[in-house]
Amino acid sequence: MKIILEDGYMKRQKKFWPLKDITSLVWPIYLGKDIFDVLENTNLLEGDVIRFFRQILDRIGQILKATHDAELTQMLENIKNKIIVSLKEIDAI
Repeated sequence: MKIILEDGYMKRQKKFWPLKDITSLVWPIYLGKDIFDVLENTNLLEGDVIRFFRQILDRIGQILKATHDAELTQMLENIKNKIIVSLKEIDAI
């Protein structure tokens, strides 16, 4: 966000404006919290938040199938595992 806000051109691009909102959903997962902690940060419906993370998992899977970059693969596997751990209580239901 800092890099985007410091760049005059990127700061004006509307496609970057939602990043702050998305960060409020993703940051708790990165810190190891579960989906219920994320739900406390938003007024979105539970199903919408779960669908959001399932879509991220789907995109990660697509990228993993298409890449041969070991560093990218490791990073995406780490992200994927964090999301799976955060959703474990939902999957247990």
